[in-house]
Amino acid sequence: MCTGGTAVDGGTFDNGYRVPFATDARFVQLLTPPSAPALLQSACVCWESGLNGAAMNFQFVFYDTSGVSGQPGKLVGSVPSATSIAAPFTQQFTGADCTQLGLALSGPTYIGVQYDSSSNVDFFICADESASTPQATMYESANGGFSWTPVQEQQSAARALGLRAVFGAATGCIPGDSTLCLNGSRFKVTATFDAGNGNAGNAHVVSLTGDTGYLWFFSSANVEAVIKVLNGCGLNNHYWVFAGGLTDVNVVITVTDMQTKTVQTYTNPRKTKFLPIQDTSAFATCP
Repeated sequence: MCTGGTAVDGGTFDNGYRVPFATDARFVQLLTPPSAPALLQSACVCWESGLNGAAMNFQFVFYDTSGVSGQPGKLVGSVPSATSIAAPFTQQFTGADCTQLGLALSGPTYIGVQYDSSSNVDFFICADESASTPQATMYESANGGFSWTPVQEQQSAARALGLRAVFGAATGCIPGDSTLCLNGSRFKVTATFDAGNGNAGNAHVVSLTGDTGYLWFFSSANVEAVIKVLNGCGLNNHYWVFAGGLTDVNVVITVTDMQTKTVQTYTNPRKTKFLPIQDTSAFATCP
C-alpha cells in the first residue's frame, strides 16, 4: 500500500524531523486526490530512526482545510498503524488501510501522523529537502492539533514530508454541512426543519461515529436530534434506522441507501414532541 498513490515528495529523503518532547506530536501534509469525490483507501508515512529507539506505535490522522487561512481544521478521521516500528533502521515506509473509515473527500485533505515524541525521541519523519521538489503545505503541532506551525518555520530547508495516500473513486455518500454519511458512507442522511414564521431550512449535521450523527438547526451548541443507521442484516436481513429528538418543530429526515437508491422518510409534525424512531425494517437491501 506504500507504492503508487498521491505524493508530493520527490521520491528521496534527505533528513528527518521531529516535534521535540511532545506527548501528542502531529505532522500533517496537504494532499489533493486526483479526482473528486474520492475515497481515502490507505495512508503511508516514511520514518527514520537513530540507534537508540525502541518500538513505537502511532496513528494516522486526517484533517479538513477549515482552519484559519486553510490550516488543518476539523479532525475527520484517524486510524492506528497496522504495525509498530522498531529502531534501529535508516528509512522505512509504514502504512494503514483506511477503507473502514468510509472517508469520502471532496477536495484537498491533510494526511498526517500522531505520536508521542517525548518517549520516542529517536524517531523522525522523513523529509525531502531537494530544491527541485515543489514546496508542500505542511504543519506540525506539539499540542494535539490545538495550534499549528508551518514546518518551514522550524525547518527552513523543508520541501515535503514522507506522507502519502491512495485515493479511489467515491460512489457513495459525500459528507457536507447538511449531508451525514453513515455505515461506511453507504447511507446518506439529510433533514429539513420548519419552526414557523419563515424560520426554516436545511439541518446542519455532525458525525459522531461511523454509524451515528446528530442534527442542529439554530445553533451548533443546540443538538436537535440524534440518528444512527445500523447493519442488522445478520439478525433480520435489514438495515435499521434509529433516531431521537429534542425538539417539537417540524422535522423531515430523509435516509437514502446510496447503493440501491432506496429512500426512507421520517416526519415529525410542528408543535409535536419528537417521538423516537426505531425502524428495524427500514431497508431490505442487504448485504
